[in-house]
Amino acid sequence: MALTELQLPNKADFYNNMQGVAGEISSALHRWGLVASFVNRMETSDLSVMGITNETVVNDLIDLKNLINNFVSLWQNQPVTPTKDPQSIVNAIRKINHG
Repeated sequence: MALTELQLPNKADFYNNMQGVAGEISSALHRWGLVASFVNRMETSDLSVMGITNETVVNDLIDLKNLINNFVSLWQNQPVTPTKDPQSIVNAIRKINHG
C-alpha cells in the first residue's frame, strides 16, 4: 500500500534519515571489525584467566565471536552461512550474570 502525501517525508528529510542509517551501519561494522580482531586472538585460557569459567558462558561468548565474524565477513562481501540463530546468540549474551 502506498503512503499518502501526509505520511511521506520531504526529500531532504528522507535523504538525511537514510544517510544517518548508512552512517550508523558503517560505524557499527567498523567497531565490530575491531572487536572481531581482538576476540579472534583470544583463547579459552584467556577467558579462564579473567575468571570466566562457566562452560555455558564460554560457549555463548564463542558463539558471539562467530556471529561478529559472520557480520564482518558479510560486510566484506564474503559468503556467510550462520550455524546458529543470531538473535538467540545476542539474547544469551545480554542475559549473562556478572556475578
